[in-house]
Amino acid sequence: MSVKNIGAELSRSLFGLGFTAVIADALVLNPFAGAIAKTTGGDAEALTLADAVPGTLLYVYLAVDGGGDGTITPVTATGWSTLVLATAYDAVLLNYVDDTIGWVVLSRQTITSSAAMQAPNIEDSIDDVNGLELFKLTATGSAVNEITVANAAQNGIPSLIASGDDTHIGILLAGKGTDPVSLGQATSSSVLLVASQPIADENGNELIKFGATGSAVNEVTITNAATNNDPTIIASGETNVGIQVAGKGTGQVSLGQATSTSVLLVASQPISDENGNELFKFTAVGSALNEITVANAATGTSPSLTASGQTDVSLELAAKGTGVVASRSPTVEKMTITTQDTAVTLTIAQLLTKYIDSGPGAGINLTLPTAAALVAGMGPDCAVGDSFEFVVNNTAAGADTVTMVAGGATLDGTVTIAQNVARAYKIIVTDVTGASEAYLCIGLGN
Repeated sequence: MSVKNIGAELSRSLFGLGFTAVIADALVLNPFAGAIAKTTGGDAEALTLADAVPGTLLYVYLAVDGGGDGTITPVTATGWSTLVLATAYDAVLLNYVDDTIGWVVLSRQTITSSAAMQAPNIEDSIDDVNGLELFKLTATGSAVNEITVANAAQNGIPSLIASGDDTHIGILLAGKGTDPVSLGQATSSSVLLVASQPIADENGNELIKFGATGSAVNEVTITNAATNNDPTIIASGETNVGIQVAGKGTGQVSLGQATSTSVLLVASQPISDENGNELFKFTAVGSALNEITVANAATGTSPSLTASGQTDVSLELAAKGTGVVASRSPTVEKMTITTQDTAVTLTIAQLLTKYIDSGPGAGINLTLPTAAALVAGMGPDCAVGDSFEFVVNNTAAGADTVTMVAGGATLDGTVTIAQNVARAYKIIVTDVTGASEAYLCIGLGN
């Protein structure tokens, strides 16, 4: 590694000294001189260099070439035994490591002119005490921009800053191959953004933008995850800290993706309104298979709220305490016509169609189902007080009567339906205890 154009400024900056002049035919170099300006005579000179103390730096350059070479021979050295100063401004920078290693060559220099001595020109690299590359440099022929390295006073921060003729100059710090660029260290309190600059993508476009709060104590913690676990973005800082995710302007916040199985609530937290008051509250069941499906709708059709999951799933809508479920609009109830013209024990499925059309050719009995069958048919959430109504319409061609028979019910009210009469019945569950199920069936009207 060769280094050119290092002189008086290097001596002053490294050693705080000017040069010590050593005249022609003076053959002993003072190891503690710091910087030596050597003059040679017309014949070769054998220059001796004694040992020093660990850490001593010595800069020697040939100030005046009298025609003869100056050959430096150290008492103790590693990596070299002699070094020749042959041409004016030839120079060497030495470091005395210790009494075993002795003097090592930090840099070998050729000074082309005294006027250029203020600006070192490093051809390709700076080597360490073992002669191994420490810094490697690449020259640009038309360069006007460079890096300025500045040290710092106590409690200050040394800096590595892009500088030069251009107004705006970036700086590139890159690893080799696929290895990363590491910032900070384990004991660093943070990696500091000097201002709230964004992080840009490979096209120079903003990727993540930061906003600083002068008195900030709360922040966002991002944690990666092992296989089959989820990375997290979590508010951290004080004991209770919320987190806001917001679109800009009329932009929306999107949750999940087309391939996600769900948007997961980590716990059964409610959804709150803009005032922080609960708007929707959720309760989780560990083994849940059934849920509510909410569907929006196109123009002219209705949105829906539907039980989903297993094949047969009821939907419970309940008020709290003595409150009621109120409908502020007309309610449309779906009914299916079930035809039953012969005597039979009715099923709960038939009763739940809400309308039984019976046109018997002679008088018949329609028997109500057992209490156990009715409770089971009303679903696993059937409770005391649950009720529903159904209608039996006698459409017989002749004067034939349909008679309701109790079966498993306690039957009350009018139980016969004459020709061309439709009669309503109300079912009320009175007991859901296993093996003790019971219900009341009341015929409405005369």
